[in-house]
Order: sequence, then structure tokens, then C-alpha cells
Amino acid sequence: MKFKNIIRCIHRHTIEEHPHCFINNEIIDLRKDKNDPWWVESGYNMAYIDIETDNLEANFGTMLSWCLKAKDGDIVSSVVTKQELFDGTIDKRVVKELVLALQRIPITIGYYSSRFDMPFIRSKALYYLARDDNFPEFPSFGKVFHWDLYFTVRSKLSLSRNSLAMATAYLNIPGKTPLSPEVWTKAKYGDKEALDCVLEHNREDVKITEKLHNKLVPFRKWIKTSV
Repeated sequence: MKFKNIIRCIHRHTIEEHPHCFINNEIIDLRKDKNDPWWVESGYNMAYIDIETDNLEANFGTMLSWCLKAKDGDIVSSVVTKQELFDGTIDKRVVKELVLALQRIPITIGYYSSRFDMPFIRSKALYYLARDDNFPEFPSFGKVFHWDLYFTVRSKLSLSRNSLAMATAYLNIPGKTPLSPEVWTKAKYGDKEALDCVLEHNREDVKITEKLHNKLVPFRKWIKTSV
């Protein structure tokens, strides 16, 4: 039985029909085993998200690549091409593909993502939407949920730094792959080999984010936080 069929809002509607009721936790729990958290039900698949950019600010930066890894599943990704970087298209295609993917995922999980990834994606989506009526809209408030593991690490662990690299290293999760400044410089100008390195770095980050999430699950109440 799907989650959306056994959890209803106080008006007996599904999350698609009354998303704001779910955001406000105005729900009726019809599960037989109420010890199970709401997000374990099969109707709420989740994916781990990470983007790579050449600048921390969307109005100056370009999204070089993105990855989404389904929980216990495969990775989907996209990366810019040299032609796009120089013909004026820039990152429009990769942003569009990511926005369309996000519209189909009820829960995304990232690292420092509520402060960086999601605002960057939202900014890019709004930029292209303002210039192209056919560009897909970034999911509106209450449509999809997002969890940022950075705040879980900061509040539940005691580390000298709260970076993804530090958290995963401390918890014996291998896979963090630092890139040299030279690779980032070449990637922003469309070097194919450098862009391949950035994408591989991107892929490893979503893998270790999933492993970190699995270790942190018991130590936080995973609430319905919207994108």
C-alpha cells in the first residue's frame, strides 16, 4: 500500500491535493504500524542530490554538472559541453533536465544543499523561465521535500569542521575525491577530460551522501521540510 493512500490530511485529501496541510503536519495517520516513520512508505521515494558549479553565486556561475542518486538505486546525471559553454546556451539544458527530474522526486537529500544547491538551482530555473515560457518551473513550496545533512552533522556530531569531507572521513566513509584548481579551470572552459573528472567527483559525492544519511537516520526527526 502506498504512503499517500494511508496518510491523509485532516480533510481526507492526499499530499498532491492538499500539500499545505502536510507541510503544517495537519494529517491523519492510517498506518497499522505507526512506529514506522512517514518517509519509509513506498510512495515516498528519495534521491541524493549534488551539483557542481564554477562559482558559488548563480548570477555569475555556471552549473557544470548534477547528479541524482536514487536511494539504493542508480545515478542519473548531466554535464555541460564545450559547445554549450561557448554558443550562448551555457547551462540551460542541464538546468532544465535537473528541474524536470526534481519534479518527479518527492524527497531529495543533500549536503549544505539548502544553503547552496537548492538556491542555485532555483535561481537558474527562474532566470531561464523569465526568458523562456516553455522552461519547466522549479517545484513550488510544498510540492517536494528536502533534507540537508549539514545541519544534522552540525547539531548531532562534534567535529572540528562540519564539511562533507570531514564528516565522511570521521565516520569511515571513503570516496570523497578532491579536484585540483587546474581541473576546475579547464572544466569551466569546456575541456572534456576535466568535465569528466568533475562529473565523476559529482557522482562520488552523491554516493557518500547516501552512506552518511544511512548512518545519521536514527538521530534526527526527519520532518516535512519543503524545497
